[in-house]
Amino acid sequence: MRLALLSIRHTEMDPVIDGAWLRNADVSRPRPAGQTDDFVYRASVQQLDALFGDGVDRLRIIMFQTGLDTAVVGFYRAVVDRLLRRPGSLEVVPMFYAAGGGDAGATVTQSANFEPGAVWAAG
Repeated sequence: MRLALLSIRHTEMDPVIDGAWLRNADVSRPRPAGQTDDFVYRASVQQLDALFGDGVDRLRIIMFQTGLDTAVVGFYRAVVDRLLRRPGSLEVVPMFYAAGGGDAGATVTQSANFEPGAVWAAG
């Protein structure tokens, strides 16, 4: 599953993703950073639980990240929570924007390059 963390933030990702994990309109609101982090964490825990509730026992997410730090932190807090509760059930491959190009293994979209980071997994 190839996802953008937030919808509508970087449309150059659209040709290479299957969807967005969160709606930008729900996340990018004026509020304290801690509240955004908590909102994304809770929403991500719910979405992960729903995905695994459909009989899925292993899932790999390739996550194209955006620059909204509080959303990134909240999402990965939920990933860590899931990995602690169910080791071996989830792998997340973060994809980082590589300004000015990237190596031959980078995923190229219409106007941007993304490079994979270290896989988040346990067990």
